[in-house]
Amino acid sequence: VLKPHVDVRDGTFRGAIAPADRAAWFDSYGAMLGHYADIARRQEAQTLVVGTELTSMASDTDRWDTLIARARAQFAGTLTYAANWADGAEQVAFWDRLDVVGIDAYMPLSAGAGRPTVARLAAAWAPHVERIANLHARTGKPVMFTELGSQSRVDTLDHPAAATGSPDPRLQAVAYEAALRVWRSVPWFQG
Repeated sequence: VLKPHVDVRDGTFRGAIAPADRAAWFDSYGAMLGHYADIARRQEAQTLVVGTELTSMASDTDRWDTLIARARAQFAGTLTYAANWADGAEQVAFWDRLDVVGIDAYMPLSAGAGRPTVARLAAAWAPHVERIANLHARTGKPVMFTELGSQSRVDTLDHPAAATGSPDPRLQAVAYEAALRVWRSVPWFQG
């Protein structure tokens, strides 16, 4: 999988990009994506991610249609977009042009009081599984996690993408094991 990321020099989260000239941004982004589509083709990648967590830009469906069509003309493999959490995936209106629904899965999990166990964390996935199942049903597309995050920190369940607490590799291992247990049996989930 080739998954380009765009970051902003001032540290703004890529999901909040707000260019003064959206058309110019899409022109520039399209040139960059074309470069990566060529790399994906030459290196025989299986999947190309056409955008990563670009939530503020995802509403320009016509422009994404153009980008996706150009990427598909250059790259014969699977195309997806990496939405920011299930929330971002539910807002994307161009899944029908792609092959797979992609989600960067850093959704917080509530494990209740006490030390989290694999069983409790697997149960905490239930509302996310339901939302993603509804998204799968709406799009008819398989789903893949383009990222799955749990840092080795004590607060990783509350802030999977931005945990800052003290190290806790056991909690990270339990979180990953729970995610793998939940998702391995879902037939439309690709990994």
